[in-house]
Amino acid sequence: MTRGWEFVKGRFTHDHWYGLNLSIALITLILALYFFGVIVEDLVNRGSLYYLDFKSQQLVEEIVVPPITIIMIHITFLGSRTFTWGLSGLVIIILLLKKEWWTSLFFLITILVGDDVLSFLKEFFHRARPMPQIVSAWGYSFPSGHSFYAMLVYGFMIYLTWNFIRNNWLRSLILILCTLLIFLIGFSRIYLNVHWLTDILGGYSAAFSWLMINILVLEIVKHLRQARRGNAQCLKSG
Repeated sequence: MTRGWEFVKGRFTHDHWYGLNLSIALITLILALYFFGVIVEDLVNRGSLYYLDFKSQQLVEEIVVPPITIIMIHITFLGSRTFTWGLSGLVIIILLLKKEWWTSLFFLITILVGDDVLSFLKEFFHRARPMPQIVSAWGYSFPSGHSFYAMLVYGFMIYLTWNFIRNNWLRSLILILCTLLIFLIGFSRIYLNVHWLTDILGGYSAAFSWLMINILVLEIVKHLRQARRGNAQCLKSG
């Protein structure tokens, strides 16, 4: 009983890398997967979220005006595959120049495999997009590709910012900007009437789940390598 309590207690302390931080990451991953499952179940059974799609569409239609539409078109581009992949390539090059080999590798895996995950989900659910659209959009609707890419890329940039930028002012600025972009890109897709609300929520939760899996594995790899280097140094000094 005492050992069991000590194990549980250890998961919520900062004494080890596998303590509180890992516990929070695992809990958020489980919640994201659960939330995605709730959305899918609701869509299949046409529950409250399904009807909320139409309600949110009607509410957004009331604020559609040309000046806001222009802004939303520019914002939505920041979540496009073209822009997010280009931005990811730039960040990966910077990481390679800093010799962050494992971080750059996992960022690449997050994006490339995430693209396959998104394609599979879209083909599996083959949900039609809302009509009429303010801008043209092709392919299936669920989950939203823009919200998926936004969560993956800007979410990984939040992780990088938290770990590598020490200037508090700059760190806070980037964290706020990335967080705002994630949510504004999702809203822009609803505003432009190319996605339902549940498409956006599904894209966020699916991408966040995949993002957390990669970050968790990356952190484990980094700490195992750090422990191995520490053991090697101890053997040399000994």
